[in-house]
Amino acid sequence: MNLRLTTMTAAVALMFFTPIASYAQAILPAPLGTIAPSAVDTKSDTYTQQKLDQMLAPIALYPDQLVSQILMASTFPLEIVEAARWLDNPSDGALKGDALVTALQAMNWDPSIKSITAFPAIVTMLNQNLDWTNSLGVAFSHQQSDAWRKSSSCATRHRKREIWHRTTRSCVETTGPTS
Repeated sequence: MNLRLTTMTAAVALMFFTPIASYAQAILPAPLGTIAPSAVDTKSDTYTQQKLDQMLAPIALYPDQLVSQILMASTFPLEIVEAARWLDNPSDGALKGDALVTALQAMNWDPSIKSITAFPAIVTMLNQNLDWTNSLGVAFSHQQSDAWRKSSSCATRHRKREIWHRTTRSCVETTGPTS
């Protein structure tokens, strides 16, 4: 039974971070310490749409698969702290690919925690902002559909804004002086 669980955990971890690893590493995480204090409310179990927007903003531009892993991992803040400490060990933090998956098999963590360890900067961000991480986990567990909808709408708005800026910039660059 334990071997089956370990094998399934490794397979899930590979499934989640292998296809997005190259893309997600090109996107820098939100700078540490940039979580808005107004986005943190540890006393509430439900959040307004505005609070959800503020909470999801630091992760909204990551690929959807990674956002889903971050949201699920945020429901395990103690394991995030353990993963951050594990990654602080130079021999563990240097592991990549199959070696990382093999090393993680021995850890008794949720698969979402194991999958985000492939992105140390994300683990660090979640660990250094534990109040925000906890609020994010509460929002995800109590308002799952709202959190999903908000994270995808934030990313969509950003992509549309980026396309608009590219379009207007190319119009400005190609328009010459009038005589």
